[in-house]
Amino acid sequence: MSIYKACDIRGIYGEELDEEIGLKIGRAIGTKAGGGDIALGGDVRPSTISLKYAIREGLMRSGCKVLDLGIVPTPIVYWAKERLKTRGCVIVTASHNPTPFNGVKFMIGDLPVLPQDVTEIADLVESGSFIEGNGSWGEIDLGEDYIADIKTLLSFPSAPEFKLVIEANNGCLSEIAPRVISELGFTTLKLHCSPEEGFPQNEPDPSASGNLDLLAQKVINNKAQLGIGFDGDGDRVAFVDEKGRVVQGDKSIVILSREMLRRRGGGKIVYDLKSGSIVPEMIKKHSGMPLRERSGHSFIKRRVITEKAIFGGEITGHFFYEQLKGRDDGLYSDLFLIKILLDDKRRLSEIVDEIPTNFITPDLRISYEGDRYAVLEKIEANLSSYPIDTTDGVRVDFPQGWGLIRISVTEPKLTLRFEAGREEELTNIMEEFLSAVPEIKDMVEARYEEVKDGKER
Repeated sequence: MSIYKACDIRGIYGEELDEEIGLKIGRAIGTKAGGGDIALGGDVRPSTISLKYAIREGLMRSGCKVLDLGIVPTPIVYWAKERLKTRGCVIVTASHNPTPFNGVKFMIGDLPVLPQDVTEIADLVESGSFIEGNGSWGEIDLGEDYIADIKTLLSFPSAPEFKLVIEANNGCLSEIAPRVISELGFTTLKLHCSPEEGFPQNEPDPSASGNLDLLAQKVINNKAQLGIGFDGDGDRVAFVDEKGRVVQGDKSIVILSREMLRRRGGGKIVYDLKSGSIVPEMIKKHSGMPLRERSGHSFIKRRVITEKAIFGGEITGHFFYEQLKGRDDGLYSDLFLIKILLDDKRRLSEIVDEIPTNFITPDLRISYEGDRYAVLEKIEANLSSYPIDTTDGVRVDFPQGWGLIRISVTEPKLTLRFEAGREEELTNIMEEFLSAVPEIKDMVEARYEEVKDGKER
């Protein structure tokens, strides 16, 4: 599987991605940027420092002035790009992937990358057609400036009585998030809040089934009002209510977007096509215009910026804000939800439970080394009598609900999701949707059985 994905570059360190390739990637990004200032940062993975050095060297050889931010959360790098007005930024991270992986996120100009931008980098790496330059680098620490800035974006009561638990998954927000939240006056309990190479407790993915079980239990045991789970590089977040229930990504989008619509009196909201039907329905109900977009950080962020939307949401926990100039930031999303709860004066479970819901599966991710595109083609051909959306994968609308299959942009996996009004209809939709692909049918059904008892309804 290629390391060049739709939105970034990602692969197994030492097998698919190493310092030699990193140097070329740096040269390619510097070539595409035409030199200029580049903000550079990276996550806490064991391979990040050496990869970052190699990429930095490649950027300099292509004439870039590199402003090295060190080991920092991804949101700080995007924030620093705006603060420093650099031409671009580069982040060495594999986000939520397990420790053996690493990768590169990058941005040149004012909009997130498109697949053709990543392809251009791949072609430059292959051809070696780099521009020559004599760049430079310097270290710059903006952590305190970022902390000071984010604390001013929302106002809170001077002495709020609010307790929450933070599960940082030993990632990049391990120290910053508890500090910011504590300094704002909230009682903060920590779980895996020391940055450690290798993520020893969990895969750093808060959207994966089971990864928030310890967080949920700690919320219950300590009678906290909220649990927060961050991913490895700090741009995604998941919420746990005071009953220890993980809030579905769809409902998180509804809660956050509804508040944005209340504040603005309406506006455009971008949501990813994996979202349940409740998302566009609730956006319309609260005077918003729902805009469906393909899944993926870059696609949704780009749509938020180009459409001048007030908010964007992806069910995996990326939330994008107009006031952040379209950026996503897991810590800001945490603070924004706390603000909602304090203003609303209800428990999170009450707010969640008032949102209507159908029977909807979480993401059903299965590993599949075969021809993933052929699987999608079979499903599309077999169900051609139904309305089909191929914006990202194959989404089929049935009279009682819908089914979706898409190819992961970061791993050799297929992701599926289904929704229906009743559980028996959901089962029927899954059966019909998978009827043409027996090669994955049993795996999908087994995965559904593994997660359905824990899914929120």
